[in-house]
Amino acid sequence: MQELVFFYRIYFVTALTLFPATMLVVLVCRKPQLLCVEYVAWLVPGFTYWLLFQLMARDGSLPSKTLANGLLEPIIVAAAAWLVFLVRLFVALESPTSNRKAAWIAIGVSNLLVMFILAFTPTWSE
Repeated sequence: MQELVFFYRIYFVTALTLFPATMLVVLVCRKPQLLCVEYVAWLVPGFTYWLLFQLMARDGSLPSKTLANGLLEPIIVAAAAWLVFLVRLFVALESPTSNRKAAWIAIGVSNLLVMFILAFTPTWSE
């Protein structure tokens, strides 16, 4: 359990450097508008990674993971979720009418990427 909290801290620190800075730029520019849920939605991929890692480890269906995986995967998850968030912002800039739809799709795609990263990343040697 302590290891999982450590993995979430790695995600949180990485995401804390990417998401709030991007949101601040969006708030200053006032385009596009962020939904209220997006101010906390950037935490969801980390929780998803944490919970899936715990459930798959209990179930025994987790591919073998090393410490290198545990240190790098949360960073990859944060970067992938941030890239999805950036794409969502650019879509909303191009088409302001699709702002709400783009936000919810981005939240879903971020969580799907977490599942993909957790299931399909190879085992890295330490």
